[in-house]
Amino acid sequence: MKRRTCRKCGRRRYLKFFAKNKGSKDGHIHTCKDCHRKYTQKHYERNKLVYKERAASWYHENHEVAKAAKLKAARRFREKHPEKARASSRAYKKANPQKCAEYENRRRARKMHTQVEPVDRREIYERDNGCCHLCGNPVTFRAMELDHVIPLSRGGTHTKNNLKVAHAICNRRKWANIA
Repeated sequence: MKRRTCRKCGRRRYLKFFAKNKGSKDGHIHTCKDCHRKYTQKHYERNKLVYKERAASWYHENHEVAKAAKLKAARRFREKHPEKARASSRAYKKANPQKCAEYENRRRARKMHTQVEPVDRREIYERDNGCCHLCGNPVTFRAMELDHVIPLSRGGTHTKNNLKVAHAICNRRKWANIA
């Protein structure tokens, strides 16, 4: 097997320890992979700001491509590791029940082809003074649900005017009736 001497460290090593380079006579770079790795790490540390700016400008110019690549990578991960993806999804839903409920309400409203607007849960809670509109008793922000006064299934909208604070049990009891 052929050997060569590294120009940086001076060690004589087999060619498999040298990276390939088509421009070189023998097709390999003149420094071993270890020395080359150290050099590139030092170079990156010295020029970190330049690299970050270059990456940021590329991302700004190609954000659609980057977004598509990120989505594709996430899809591949979910296909390759379905258990990890499910566990991550479950953990997120457990940690963010309000966000998940809001997402589900918006999805249902879009599915019904009705009006949908961004809703601030805190704003509605403060507007209703933290009281359930069905039973009149106070409800904590964490335990509250947003009730559609005119249900989505009956042609109601997902807007601030059609949403009121309710206890979970009161909201379930009301079901799809108009309050």
